[in-house]
Amino acid sequence: VKVFTNEECFPLSLSQLNILNLERSLAGTSVNNISTTIRINGRLDFTALQQSINRVIESDSSLRTRLVTKNGEMMQYHAPFVKEEFPVYDFSNTSSEGIENWENSVTRELINLEGGALYRFVLFRDSENSGGVLVKMHHIIADGWSQIMLCNKIGETYLELLSGKEPSLDEAPEYSLHIQEEQDYLS
Repeated sequence: VKVFTNEECFPLSLSQLNILNLERSLAGTSVNNISTTIRINGRLDFTALQQSINRVIESDSSLRTRLVTKNGEMMQYHAPFVKEEFPVYDFSNTSSEGIENWENSVTRELINLEGGALYRFVLFRDSENSGGVLVKMHHIIADGWSQIMLCNKIGETYLELLSGKEPSLDEAPEYSLHIQEEQDYLS
């Protein structure tokens, strides 16, 4: 089984091609955005939250998937990990309705398919002791189940960092292995 190295392009899976076709047929819509909000009540440490997200991204090459068109065909590769600073908003003086409107607005923003990250993380505070992170991903790299797993990893890593423990994140399986197995099966 071939494992593709960082920045080595490989084809989309059949599922990803279906998602891409839906994206193209409903261009200009957010039909393929998958969003959720992780709520944190109590102690809120944005430094630890930033670190937890970065560690999860580092441990999962699928999150670092980038799309590029080569010879007229959409291809993908895993970008090397680069530590990011995610935006932090303070909604302490905003109503819950205002925060919900903001979440809906961010969820509907389009994710550019080519060249950049296929996710967005936005940290926020909504009172002195609560806040969270809005997680938005393109369906081409995630589904509902994988997003639940991602949110659990972020939460577990965050709690480990708060308690002074070194987080233990296993490397996620390479998605390229699935594609190679799919191609082997089809041939």
